[in-house]
Amino acid sequence: MDKANQQTYKTLSVHSSPFHLEKDWKLFCENKNKNCSQKEVDILIAKEILNTIDLEIMRILAEYGYVNTYNITYALSARLPDSYKKDSYQRNFRKMVRAGILLKYCIHTNDSPTAPYATPLRIYCLSPGAHAYMAPHISVPFPKRLVLSQTCILDCLAVSQLLIRFLDTYSGQCTAQPFIYRRIGSQRNIIFDGIIRFNPVAKMSQRPLQIILISIRDSSNIFTKYASHVTAAQRVAAIDAKKYRTIIVIVTESLNLIRILVKHLPSSTDDKSFYSPVYFTFDSLLCTDTLFTSLFTAASDDNGNASTLERIRFMT
Repeated sequence: MDKANQQTYKTLSVHSSPFHLEKDWKLFCENKNKNCSQKEVDILIAKEILNTIDLEIMRILAEYGYVNTYNITYALSARLPDSYKKDSYQRNFRKMVRAGILLKYCIHTNDSPTAPYATPLRIYCLSPGAHAYMAPHISVPFPKRLVLSQTCILDCLAVSQLLIRFLDTYSGQCTAQPFIYRRIGSQRNIIFDGIIRFNPVAKMSQRPLQIILISIRDSSNIFTKYASHVTAAQRVAAIDAKKYRTIIVIVTESLNLIRILVKHLPSSTDDKSFYSPVYFTFDSLLCTDTLFTSLFTAASDDNGNASTLERIRFMT
């Protein structure tokens, strides 16, 4: 790795993720009104209380499930005509929270909703009625029937950030879906945090690239999920080998977490159960760089210690 890359590597290692929970922190829904009927949505549209911007926010949340303010704003800047773009959409958020269309979540320092805010992060999702209203208008809506833990909501935030930016960069060349079910042989379904299927126009003669996304947060089940989902992803890669070239991308909170996970990689890259390469990336880097320039490759020595950790430019 050259000196410039070494300096970047050292700088990036101190960045932290906004999608993080300390041990005692808790997510709370701040709505007084936590639902709306589909008829109420129709009435608000008919009265022109809900406008084009509001409906686009609802569409984004119907697709991705849980998204924070910053990434909703990013998605709107890519989707809205210039005449509709604004510096802030807070009035739109407040209006739809009051109407029970959006559910607003904040992170507090303990398990009391009156405790101080732990972070400035504000998270939104559709209420059940609003999701039922939007789902028929979305090709692959987020599976709202899932009951997600706090950690899973953070997984969703991390992956929605990645997918929103990837689809903006490669519009028309890919499909992407968060929280996707896959059945592996006779086993029960497993839920991956996201799957991208990418087919570059310039390389139509190749099999499309399948990117299986696994979000790993700094939580108590970190190694259980890491082991089970990477193993399941490798099996999916083998099943889909005739249709897709597959890579597995682990989305983490930081480089420090990547270093921990690297120690649990197989010591031999010749392990026949591994059909696809595993790459790593982390949240704050994905805010500024494209996925294919944000990947790290890693290997461990015979003692389980990280022997290499290098940022790469993935060539599709």
